[in-house]
Amino acid sequence: VAGIARDAAVARPTVNGYFDILVDTLIGTWLPAWRPRAKVKEIAHPKFFFFDPGVARAVANRLREPLECAEAGHLFETYVLHEMRAWMNRAGSGGDLAYWRTPSGTEVDFVWTRARRSVGIEVKSSTRWRPEFSRALSELLDEGALSGAFGVYLGEHEIKDHSLEAFERQLAESVERLGRYLSLYQIHSVTAESKTLEDDALIDAIARLRTRGIRAGLSVSGAGQDVAIRRSLEVRRDGERVFDSVQATWNLLERGAESALRDAHAAGMKVVVKESLANGRLTQENRDGGPFSSPIERIGELAESRGTTIETLALGAALARPWADVVLTGAATVGQVQSNVRAGEFGFDNQLEEQLRSVGIRSEEYWRARSSFRWN
Repeated sequence: VAGIARDAAVARPTVNGYFDILVDTLIGTWLPAWRPRAKVKEIAHPKFFFFDPGVARAVANRLREPLECAEAGHLFETYVLHEMRAWMNRAGSGGDLAYWRTPSGTEVDFVWTRARRSVGIEVKSSTRWRPEFSRALSELLDEGALSGAFGVYLGEHEIKDHSLEAFERQLAESVERLGRYLSLYQIHSVTAESKTLEDDALIDAIARLRTRGIRAGLSVSGAGQDVAIRRSLEVRRDGERVFDSVQATWNLLERGAESALRDAHAAGMKVVVKESLANGRLTQENRDGGPFSSPIERIGELAESRGTTIETLALGAALARPWADVVLTGAATVGQVQSNVRAGEFGFDNQLEEQLRSVGIRSEEYWRARSSFRWN
């Protein structure tokens, strides 16, 4: 405020009055400074944020201009701030938001506090998280000023890098973090179109995992899961099959990989089922059936006739596969865990199996619809 008043040759109380109007009309908000009395001098004045990144660009008369790096950082910070404020209000989490900064420029973008708990949040408009981004958070954690910390950055859309270089780098990271607890290493998301299983140098490196006491596996995805699974069964080194496990999508809507998974199990591979609830579509809470509306409605009718829920029926169906060794769930609350456990006690029988055969859809149709899902 003092800088604006000086540059505009206007009295500071007048500038304060203008900012008060912006806050009263909900066009902007102040973010106070957090002062935990750390071992360094701290900035005390608040920061002002417009209520929307687009407004900030409009005020700067840059709506039609290319986005610059420095500008992108502040706009992303503005966006994250208001997303957090909205969530705090919706979730009723309570607490307060502030920021922390020293005169030398060391800063933590946001600090959420409630009672004795303080969580730092650093925001970067970067596709990759670099170690230096965590420096201020780490210092405050080491001093005990923060009880937790998070980094928020743009990231990149999922990159499936199956190169030998990526494998060696990620294996080293996994070994460093998990040590002797690492017993199974799975290659992520192999598709029928990918050349992963044809990369001799990569397969040689994966096969060498066995000498370190680590089993190799792969997860598959896409409409050609069955093709990728059968190819993996044929990958061998020194007469031994390279892959000991396979993780694949199977649910009441998408059964395309079933015969290949049965063959994999018969060949001695461990079969892990993922997405048995179709990414939340096969649950009572789902209100967005989309292209799956008709089959989900039928599954709901059958679940109701058995006095159970859609998710219990769907999980029960997955658990009833004689070739499934492990069925994963995405339970994130106590209630979801309890619901999932009930599926193990559900009596999935041959009559249900026959009734549910007709609700499955073509793999191509399923994966096309899945690619349009909104992910949380």
